Amino acid sequence: MRASILPTLTAMAVSTEAAKAYIPYVWNTTAPTIHDQAVQAKNGFFTIGGTADGICPSYNPNCSSANKTIITGPVSGKYTGNKTEDFWLGITDSKGQQIYVYDQTLKYTLPRTDVVSGPEEEAINGPFSVDFDDLAQATVLRFQGNDWAACASYDIRNGISTIVQPLVYGGSLWENAYGWECTTFKMVLEETDADAVDHYRRDCPFKWLNCCPELCMGQSWAIVDADGTCLAQ
Repeated sequence: MRASILPTLTAMAVSTEAAKAYIPYVWNTTAPTIHDQAVQAKNGFFTIGGTADGICPSYNPNCSSANKTIITGPVSGKYTGNKTEDFWLGITDSKGQQIYVYDQTLKYTLPRTDVVSGPEEEAINGPFSVDFDDLAQATVLRFQGNDWAACASYDIRNGISTIVQPLVYGGSLWENAYGWECTTFKMVLEETDADAVDHYRRDCPFKWLNCCPELCMGQSWAIVDADGTCLAQ
């Protein structure tokens, strides 16, 4: 069992409320292939294991937390008044990156856009809640009062990966849309004072390539002048 670190809230200007910073992990002692692995913010999704897509701040380019996922909350929702049920990635960029559910999958928003969800994505931003789980004997994150499923998913760039889906959708308990089996787990939250990254990268829907291609993973882009000469890339 990892030793928890006493928290100090990572720099994040989305809310002035007292919230905590956490690193999320998988808890399921009956599933040794995923138990105790980190839940990582990667390519717009949350995946089991591997490294996160964190980008260090310019003033700390070698930050030790680039491969970690830090989440912060709960805080009041932007669209739900005084309900304290939203979670965000723990980053230093002032516009923040919100955690949300779309298409039965846990995701996070594009950085530096001040938009809650990407084009054509109607985000379900809560309710997220933090509870003490008697079975895990630890603090856990829940969505609409439910735990989570680790489900195989195919991505053309990364092949098969294991993504996080909320158990509020009953079908994901046994299989996801591709027919792959899912494994339930509890998302344990360990408080942390690790330095926040500037933002977490993710692939962009096509419409975003015109506004901020430098934030999109795996996309080639260039700035050209009127005669087609490349000015920057």
